[in-house]
Amino acid sequence: MSGGKFWLIWVDGGRRPEYRHMTLDVANAEADRLARKEGKTVFVIETLSVTMTAPPDHILAAADAMHGELLSQIDGLMSAKAGTEEAKTLERLSDIVEKYEGKRFPIEVTQ
Repeated sequence: MSGGKFWLIWVDGGRRPEYRHMTLDVANAEADRLARKEGKTVFVIETLSVTMTAPPDHILAAADAMHGELLSQIDGLMSAKAGTEEAKTLERLSDIVEKYEGKRFPIEVTQ
């Protein structure tokens, strides 16, 4: 999950909130709409902090193994000619690996 403040809308007696509203104004507008529609109390909840658990070790090990397999496939496709199916596959696999590495091995920038 990306950092930053967001708001959740909860209708009293309703299901759990699922959508993140990125501004208070948008959250309040949605709360007003739902209150009129549902005829119930609607809460706007501001996030103060988020706590996430790390995945179990066996899940990380499996993901890391898949990462290694994808790197091997990418290595085998490095000489693919532009416009070929192999080049398209190389691009897709590279995108997947880049996203995985960004989440698995984040680099924090300090100023």
